[in-house]
Amino acid sequence: MLIHNNPLFSIYFGNADDNISSDQYLGYPKKVQLLSIEPYKRLQKLMHLEDLFFLNQIHSAKGVIVSEKAQFEPFSVQGDYLITDQKHIGIGIMTGDCLPIIFYDNLHNVAAIVHAGWRGSVEHVAVKALAHMQAQFGTKIEHIRIFFGPSAKSCCYQVGQEFEKHLEHFSFADQILYKEERGIMFDLPLCNKLQLEHVGVAKEAFRLQYNSCTICDPRYCSYRREGANGSRQMTVVVIR
Repeated sequence: MLIHNNPLFSIYFGNADDNISSDQYLGYPKKVQLLSIEPYKRLQKLMHLEDLFFLNQIHSAKGVIVSEKAQFEPFSVQGDYLITDQKHIGIGIMTGDCLPIIFYDNLHNVAAIVHAGWRGSVEHVAVKALAHMQAQFGTKIEHIRIFFGPSAKSCCYQVGQEFEKHLEHFSFADQILYKEERGIMFDLPLCNKLQLEHVGVAKEAFRLQYNSCTICDPRYCSYRREGANGSRQMTVVVIR
């Protein structure tokens, strides 16, 4: 577990200690109060949460605004990013190799969290989340800070030859997919970073210190290491 604390917002980067299976969190009964059960209850104390929201992640480029009026039951709405300007309301994602991306707009005090697997990444999910912030809250790129959480990285993320077709529309495909003796390696974090830089985000806006490799670091849950029945970790951001 890692916590990034800022006077205006906090980010929780979970690890294998979260130990949440997809069957578990997608099987909660309706109107469940997440903050009354573990491991979410622990976050209430750590991050001073009043509520906590997750989506039913589908590897898409769709997302939802969490506002004071537009509330919904946890894991009930499909999508892969959440945006909020509400204080003390946690927004989170579950991952097991996909990349957690957190945006913070320090002018308008708005946060977003993105679940960026390879499918969402090739559909520009991070860029679309940023565009949604711009349209809804007037976010300016120069006021954005972006944090990458733990994910599969190029040291371990091996893909097949057929994967190349998914990246054909990227001008930087040769930077994020390359061949080694052991096979073809994919750089998921760089794929998202270069997309965001392409729309004007400065290199100085990125915070990469939390981006450990989930595949080779046993502290984290990993779909590729543990299989589909493995557990997941949370990433949560809250505005203070």
